[in-house]
Amino acid sequence: MSISRVLILCFALCIPTSGFADSTETTLPALKTEKVLCGVAPGEFPDTVPIELTSEAVEQDLCYLVMSPQVGTPVPPDGFPLLILLHGLHGGPGDWLRFPKILSRIKEAQEQEIDSLPPMIVVVPLGKNGYWTNWNRPNRRWRDWVTQELLKDIETRFPNVSQIPEKRAIAGYSMGGFGAFSIALQYPDLFKLAIGLSPTDMDLAIQGKSQHKVYKRVFGKELPLERIHRFNPFHQVKNGAGEGQSFFIAFGSNEAAKFKEGGVRLTALMKERKIELSSHEIAGGTHSFKSTWAPRTMDSWLRWLSVSWAEAPEEGVKKSPPGSPKR
Repeated sequence: MSISRVLILCFALCIPTSGFADSTETTLPALKTEKVLCGVAPGEFPDTVPIELTSEAVEQDLCYLVMSPQVGTPVPPDGFPLLILLHGLHGGPGDWLRFPKILSRIKEAQEQEIDSLPPMIVVVPLGKNGYWTNWNRPNRRWRDWVTQELLKDIETRFPNVSQIPEKRAIAGYSMGGFGAFSIALQYPDLFKLAIGLSPTDMDLAIQGKSQHKVYKRVFGKELPLERIHRFNPFHQVKNGAGEGQSFFIAFGSNEAAKFKEGGVRLTALMKERKIELSSHEIAGGTHSFKSTWAPRTMDSWLRWLSVSWAEAPEEGVKKSPPGSPKR
């Protein structure tokens, strides 16, 4: 191990970090750094802590931003709920913080006791242009980065995070919306809740040519439909995924077909399969935070998330199916 690696490891384990909820001896504090991580300058968002992590899944040094409850916040019996936010193509974690100002909205809602949003752990990882999918190459497993490495690191650093899938949500816009839905549908034992803001419908996306290079890098030069369908939320649901989960989808009426028409047909299929879904078509909405994804849409899905978490069963208690009589 090089001297620099040893020094980094020493600093990471020895420097305490404020803002981490109920730290224990098993909690690994984040490395304080003056570097730009996740495209965010030091101190730009003081409520977040940037954490650098080497990923074996993609063989790169990656990072994520995290906002945790204040020290001293009572820990719920099942742990703090977890919300993971996935960014879009050509974007980064800072987009979630700069444009819709989601962390400010969450804090404001909690302070004013609006929507009954509970204290939570919010994580915003870097996914570059990987489409949150395992590519057809072994060293570009962007899905494994989230579902294996990222979650493991969160659970190590924050042992008070909830282990219950009903208390874990994953959200994203555009490429991130595709990733959020596709990951949740593939791993219902990790996430019972998913929010997709204009999620890409890959069947419709490959009909155009604007992003063909991106899609070919992810799925293969010939764009094999079998592989695409394995990850496309529409076909995942068509093949039986989604039962017992809850979803929120929003898309604009003026978006490209891969977002608008994709949202319409996914909504119709989920309703046909009787999957719990809150669907919103934003009149005049374009592919942007300004007109489609925030602020009104953001408030809607935060309220939806709050209600979903409030109705989540306690650990070990099975949730009654929709329509069953209450005791």
